[in-house]
Amino acid sequence: ELRIAKKIKETPVRFASPAVEPQKPVIPKPKLYIAVAAVLGLFLGIILAFLVEHLEATKEEKEK
Repeated sequence: ELRIAKKIKETPVRFASPAVEPQKPVIPKPKLYIAVAAVLGLFLGIILAFLVEHLEATKEEKEK
């Protein structure tokens, strides 16, 4: 890509620095991912419960 970018003079694309290969491999963190998913699921579940309750309350008010 750098060679192509150097050949094209009229491009608005500028490279700030070349890509650098990582020094060590990326290690997945399954415990962190599970914890984040659990907290997010709990949060979304609570929001959904409030939303359903609100919709049922407004439906009952319209029926009266």
